[in-house]
Amino acid sequence: AATANLTGTLTLDAQGDSTAVWIFQATSDLVTASSSVVRLVNGAQACNVFWQVTSSATLGTSTTFIGSILALTAITDNGSSNVQGRLLARNATTALNMTTITKPTCTSSSSSSSSSSSSSSSSTGGSKVCPVLSCVTPVIIESRRISPTSIFISWGPYAGINTFTVRYGLTNGNWIYSTNVTGFSTTLNALPPNQPIWILISPTDSCSIGTCGVAKLVGGPLLPNTGLAPNENNVPWVPIGIVILLPASLVAISRKRSI
Repeated sequence: AATANLTGTLTLDAQGDSTAVWIFQATSDLVTASSSVVRLVNGAQACNVFWQVTSSATLGTSTTFIGSILALTAITDNGSSNVQGRLLARNATTALNMTTITKPTCTSSSSSSSSSSSSSSSSTGGSKVCPVLSCVTPVIIESRRISPTSIFISWGPYAGINTFTVRYGLTNGNWIYSTNVTGFSTTLNALPPNQPIWILISPTDSCSIGTCGVAKLVGGPLLPNTGLAPNENNVPWVPIGIVILLPASLVAISRKRSI
């Protein structure tokens, strides 16, 4: 749609498939009317609903909204809306007004495979870290400082996922920087010159962040440049010269005394 206008109630029916995904694309704005509603039925999940907006999104007063809005420009709530999802504006502001935002969660599809497992899941709340994340714990396998302000790191294992969140800080647990990485290595730039940093890596996806690896202190200062090229086999030539010349001198002195 050019401008996506939501009025009344929009029902998203998964028909029992908890993996069903909805992606709404608007080539202009997204506008919801006051008291409009998006609701989920038959296994539909908020973490699987996305609204891609080429311009801006406006939520009318008291809108009940489901899904993550990804707006190129701005997002504005006119007041008292209830959002189960995320509001992400790229080039301008996200303006809230008595807005309630609830993080979207995924429930395990296996919990609905049988009545017994379903009842067990509901009794414990049914929320989870996405299945692929629960068995992936990143381990830093290489780290090196490549400039006074840059550090290269790589990690594993590689089972089932290739998206990670990398955090760092000057002290363990005080993370002042975070970036999302696709792959198993990255270079962190614009760091404090020659200062070691703590690194924490976690698998991540559109549902949540998984189990963190062990934080590690990396990036010791670079060794100073001595200005001298290394010698082959690391053997200096000066001491050898002394050892070779010294016996010859002693021989000459001995012969002179015998004469």
